[in-house]
Amino acid sequence: MRENDYQTRRADGPSQSRARGATFDRRTAIKAAVAGLGAASLPVGSVAAEGTDESDDVHTLMIAANGPTEYEFTVDGTLEADTVGGDFSADDDDEPGDGPGPYNAAITDTTGPLPEDAGGTTYLGDRYRTFGYISFEVEDSGYDVNVYYNGDPVAPADVPDWQTDDGDLNLLTIAANGPTEYTIQAEGTLNPDTVGGNFSADSDDEPVENDDGTLTAADETGPLPADAGGLTYLGDRYLFSGTVEELSLTPADPSYNVEVYLDERIVSPSTVRDNDF
Repeated sequence: MRENDYQTRRADGPSQSRARGATFDRRTAIKAAVAGLGAASLPVGSVAAEGTDESDDVHTLMIAANGPTEYEFTVDGTLEADTVGGDFSADDDDEPGDGPGPYNAAITDTTGPLPEDAGGTTYLGDRYRTFGYISFEVEDSGYDVNVYYNGDPVAPADVPDWQTDDGDLNLLTIAANGPTEYTIQAEGTLNPDTVGGNFSADSDDEPVENDDGTLTAADETGPLPADAGGLTYLGDRYLFSGTVEELSLTPADPSYNVEVYLDERIVSPSTVRDNDF
């Protein structure tokens, strides 16, 4: 495993001496460094490197971390910051009500709204922190539906009924590329996560074109969450085609967990670097 292949979650919080503060705009500094290598800033949107084949399949890449993590992603092909898809934070009104029978909390809601490219690469959803006995159901909407339990994709039927014995909260995420109804009932804890789970790219996450015609997106996940090293994951999302030239990941603290998702599935960073898809 390469030095930057961070895939292990750690319970320890970040070292305060290594944590990055907000004394200056580090995102701007990272982008300026890339531009200083001979890159010219390009507008947000799908950008094609000169001489590349735009007919290649379009893939999605999400970089998520529970603490600020610098990254550089270089592609020989097309590269677009996805500022619409990847928002899996719960909405402010996703508050569970009383549940039936033994359940003290329950919610029925729909992922969405309907994206313009329904059935395509725009995935939206909701995210919850759970503990206790959970009942989970999701409709067969005809769209592609992804369920993640603590970051790992699982079949809806495989979401654990009993959410661990050690008292730790867990993350349950429902994402789909079209409106899909789901129901969660809990005998225990069911809290909407309205802070973490937003992996949409920012409006200023535009790629830059390098002298050799490749395209680079360089930025930092963040900002620093209040529970850095814990359950709050933030990140960025891109659409790309062509050949990956580089993916570097540098957490501000080695205790932070960094997760890479290719086409909505968690993978090792080396899978992306080696174009093993």
